[in-house]
Amino acid sequence: MKASSEGSFKDYQALLHGKRALVVDDDDVNRHILSDLLASAEIQTISARDGLEALCALESDRHIDIVLMDIHMPRMDGYEATKRIRAQVDLFQPRIIALTGFVTPEGMQRCLECGMDDFQAKPFTPDELFMKIAKALRLALPGSGATTRSPSGDSPAKPDFDPGVLQDLLENDAVELRQVAGKFVSAAEVSIEGMRAAIAAGAVDALRDLSHKHKSSAAMMGAHRFSAVCAEMEKRCRAGQIEGCDALIEELPAQLQLIRQAFLDGDPAPPSPVKP
Repeated sequence: MKASSEGSFKDYQALLHGKRALVVDDDDVNRHILSDLLASAEIQTISARDGLEALCALESDRHIDIVLMDIHMPRMDGYEATKRIRAQVDLFQPRIIALTGFVTPEGMQRCLECGMDDFQAKPFTPDELFMKIAKALRLALPGSGATTRSPSGDSPAKPDFDPGVLQDLLENDAVELRQVAGKFVSAAEVSIEGMRAAIAAGAVDALRDLSHKHKSSAAMMGAHRFSAVCAEMEKRCRAGQIEGCDALIEELPAQLQLIRQAFLDGDPAPPSPVKP
């Protein structure tokens, strides 16, 4: 893992060692990546698939220091879960960081209003997430004060697929890379067929849910074009307009093949070069 301008990996490990985290996300791939990433900093982790499971987890474990909360989940979303956590005065109050793939000023304000302490856009680097956690827990890193990436600022154009994103998150562990990529590819293959069926049936809600399901996990995989296509289809579905989504869906198999070639066909992709 590369050192950041605000603290090295050993700094984070020393600060966060023994802390307890709850990862709340309905996507298996995201939970896997986050749990492995936190474990690399010796953070003890449990997970939940939605807001209801998160409430149950906090009831049974009163020693959670930090909650990493997805926003859009079935049964109970991150906003409602956070409101209920904050309303339970007898419940130990952990710090809560929203993890979201769609950051707007309105969304950030809503996160804070419902009781979250901070928010982090997906995808993110290990350093960015660890800095957010340290900040939320009021832990000062040596040389703190460096600036971090702004979710609202302009960013350089991203390639269709960047294997270095997942490699950084999983510390280039070949076994973990293959396992996570396999999970994503298997789930995405099923969902692509589901998307085609939803288009044929005019099932806007089903297409919206399938698009949302893979938007953030694709970004965490470094599959930026796959994520952008899903985001565009979700946007169209929310507007009740699915015209052109059939063409977008047909972009996905080729993007999925890039992931296969990088992580599943023979040797994993070589590590991405360290940037100066």
